[in-house]
Amino acid sequence: MPWVIQLSPYDRQKIILAIEYVQLHYASAISADHLSIEFDMDKRKMQVGFKEKTGMTVHNYLISHRVLMATKDLNDTNLTLKVIADKHGFATQSHFIELFKKSIGITPNQHRNSFRQ
Repeated sequence: MPWVIQLSPYDRQKIILAIEYVQLHYASAISADHLSIEFDMDKRKMQVGFKEKTGMTVHNYLISHRVLMATKDLNDTNLTLKVIADKHGFATQSHFIELFKKSIGITPNQHRNSFRQ
């Protein structure tokens, strides 16, 4: 029988704070390791609690939030894709395009063009 990780109310509060941290610092390099150190919590507990609260891994939540924030810039600004990629923590413009298309189903430029029609 696999070991079940129990989260205390204190652990759950730390998870909420970790989610808020990701939302504020999403453009930085963030991982489950980083969050477990930042919030003084066992890495496995961080992973389990994060998935329980968000339905996603830390990595997938980070990408999802980056794409969400980048979408706002695509809709509201004329910033280049390179600038948007850099601003929102994507390693390169091509990585941004790849992850955006995987998440949304269309490229950033296709999204921008359809939003502005």
